Amino acid sequence: MTLDTLRIGSQVEAMAHSLAQRQREAGERIRRALTTLSATHWQVLLSKETRSKFTGLAAAPLEALDVRRPAPSLGEEYTVVAVDGSHIEIDRHRPVACYLMNMGGARLRYGPKAEASLTSEPRLYFESEDLFISPASGDPVRGGEPLEGLVFHARRSQKEIEHLARGLSEAEPSSFTLGLVDGSLILWGLSGRGVEDYVREALLGKGYLQALRAVERLGEERPLAVAGYTSFPRSTEVVSALRLALCPWEATNCDRCAHHPPTEGRRCMDAAGVLDRELFQSFLAPGQRSALFANRSRVVTECYGDQEVYFFYLRGEAEVARVEVPRWVAEGGWLDMVQGVLLEQCRLGQGYPVALSEAHEQAVVTGADRELFWRIVDQALTARDIWGDGSQKSRSKRTRWV
Repeated sequence: MTLDTLRIGSQVEAMAHSLAQRQREAGERIRRALTTLSATHWQVLLSKETRSKFTGLAAAPLEALDVRRPAPSLGEEYTVVAVDGSHIEIDRHRPVACYLMNMGGARLRYGPKAEASLTSEPRLYFESEDLFISPASGDPVRGGEPLEGLVFHARRSQKEIEHLARGLSEAEPSSFTLGLVDGSLILWGLSGRGVEDYVREALLGKGYLQALRAVERLGEERPLAVAGYTSFPRSTEVVSALRLALCPWEATNCDRCAHHPPTEGRRCMDAAGVLDRELFQSFLAPGQRSALFANRSRVVTECYGDQEVYFFYLRGEAEVARVEVPRWVAEGGWLDMVQGVLLEQCRLGQGYPVALSEAHEQAVVTGADRELFWRIVDQALTARDIWGDGSQKSRSKRTRWV
């Protein structure tokens, strides 16, 4: 049975009407947020953050909030190494537990020695150490954490950054090299309190952060930086910091106001509901980047150490993007080059970094690819008489009833 579009038509119209109303209300909130951005002293706000109990995740400003960094001049010679990943997850209805990760890579060198290299590296995982993250003690009572959900996606991010580190080490040195990943440098899936410490250590300490440190060491030998690029971000960390600034209390304590309606003197609500990208879309001109901020999420403050994540917003011709870098990139003075290369990459890629687009094309796994993969697995198992039936639900989905 197909979707009954007639029945949902009126619901879609009601949604569009509601969103139009919200958009009008958001315009006034953005204006108030912009006023606060210009009027707030960043060091005063930073001091207030350390004394406050704020329920949101507020960015820590590292310079004046109303800074607008213009687009820098960019030399003709630079290199971009980009990585993106795709996967086929474990299918619990299949008789064998395995998954596939496909790492796509793009190395684009510009200038007198211009060249391009595109790669696609699929890898199958099926060993027990690939399917579970076990505690170091090997305690059989505790067992291990299965690679599924947020933990699985954290593993893929780990494999992506390791692939990037290898690609950067193999790239011929040039005047400047930028390593790029699609999305955040923060493994948000590991920030919850339900995640075991040994899982964080395996994925972060012995995996992701180790790869970032390898890139940092490489950067001591040549001009190099690494960044995470998030298109159309939904973050609110900067706006949360502005809401903190709007609070009339010297030391904010959100528990104090928790039982009061938003209309009763809660000035922080003046900027509520605004996304960071909406704020900077109104504040930045094309080519400009915002002030630099430090992320204060639990996973970063407790686990990242010397790879602490800084970020800024960059306005291209088409959109405002969030750009994240490790602290050493900012302290090394590479932010102008990161900004310049990303703007040029977006120009070449029609609004999105062309190197990331190429890496994605190499990584993508289609629905047809998934069907072919499982067909190959089924044939290999059957040929060796180790075929199992799998679940009847899986069989039902693959069987035509009519």
